[in-house]
Amino acid sequence: DAYMNRGRAYKNKREYDRAIADYTQAITLNPTYAVAYVNRGVAYDEKGDLERAIADYDQALKLNANFPETYVNRGAAYHRKGAYDRAIADYTQALTLNPNLAPAYYNRGTSYQKQGNPSRAVTDYSQALTLNPRYVAAYVDRGSAYTDQGHYDRAIADYTQALTLNPNYALAYYHRA
Repeated sequence: DAYMNRGRAYKNKREYDRAIADYTQAITLNPTYAVAYVNRGVAYDEKGDLERAIADYDQALKLNANFPETYVNRGAAYHRKGAYDRAIADYTQALTLNPNLAPAYYNRGTSYQKQGNPSRAVTDYSQALTLNPRYVAAYVDRGSAYTDQGHYDRAIADYTQALTLNPNYALAYYHRA
């Protein structure tokens, strides 16, 4: 656990190479430690090495397929690669394991929106907001999906709600303008 704790500290300091080294040491000591693979995957992901991140998420899921956050992490990596179908599949699996996971709905909504499906995006953003009514990014992105559908009053209402929750959220001002 010392390597894991120090690895988290390095990751929080954005010292990803040092975090990766500590997570690798934890894995060397316990090759079945799924969380170590997840954490190393997150460090690779934040460093921009999506292939290694996905490989670590894959290994973590082989060791523990019932960890919904790992599916969310891998889905986010697939999303950043532009593999939206794979991202959606991972978010859906996460929601099968935990239907109350607001970030999975939100992230799946962003993948649907990137695919040009604002209707499904709105549905997922709305579910994320049902679970977390203070989810500012979900209001902004749902507003964007409403704009894509031509529902401008709904979009403005969402941008305004986002600004009510966080008056410093510049993206909401940009979209509302």
